[in-house]
Amino acid sequence: MAEFESRPAEQFLDALKHRNLEGKRTLIADLRRRQTDKAIEILIDVLQDDSWYLRELAVEALGESGEKAVPRLLELLRSGLWYTRAAAARTLGKIGHLPSIPELVALLDDSNHTVQGASLASLADFVRRGRSLQVERCFYDRGPRRAEELKRLLLAVHNDAGRQVGELLDDPALLLRGRKPAAEASPDGDAPDEAPAPPAATD
Repeated sequence: MAEFESRPAEQFLDALKHRNLEGKRTLIADLRRRQTDKAIEILIDVLQDDSWYLRELAVEALGESGEKAVPRLLELLRSGLWYTRAAAARTLGKIGHLPSIPELVALLDDSNHTVQGASLASLADFVRRGRSLQVERCFYDRGPRRAEELKRLLLAVHNDAGRQVGELLDDPALLLRGRKPAAEASPDGDAPDEAPAPPAATD
C-alpha cells in the first residue's frame, strides 16, 4: 500500500499505455478496488486520456468513488476537452451527485453532441432514481421555451425519463401538491422527490 501511494501517477498512466486490453482492465480494476485519494487522482487523469476505452473504464470505476471525486469532476466539466467533459458528466450521473444537476443541464447547450448526450444520460439516471423534480426545476429555470426544448430532447433519447419530467412541466400543480407523477418510481430506494408544501392560509 505504501509503495502504491508513493509512486507518481505518471508511472501508472505510462503502464496503462503499454498494456494490452486485459492488462488495462486489470490495472483499472485495481484502482477501482483501492478507492484511495491516489487511486481517484489517477482515474481522474485517465478521464483526460484520448483513449475511449480507458475513459469508459475510468467512468465506471469513479462511479463508485462517492463525493471524493466530485470537485475535480466539476473542474473538468468547465475546462476539459470535449471528451473529458463528456466523461466527467457521465461520471457525475453514476455517482448520483445531486448538486451537479444544474451543471449537467447547462451542458445541454454545449456545442459538442457527445457532451450533450453524456449529460442527457446522467440526467436520465437521476430521474430513474426518483429525482425528476430536481431535473424539472433546472429545466424550468431556463425559461418556458428552453424548458420545452429540453423536455423534448430528453424524451427523444430517454423516453421514460423524458416522460416523467414532461409530466411535471406540463402540470406545475403537481409541484404544489407535493407529489410525483403516479408513473414515477424510485427503484434504488432513494427518498422520493418532495415539493415544499403550499403556504398555510392566514386570517
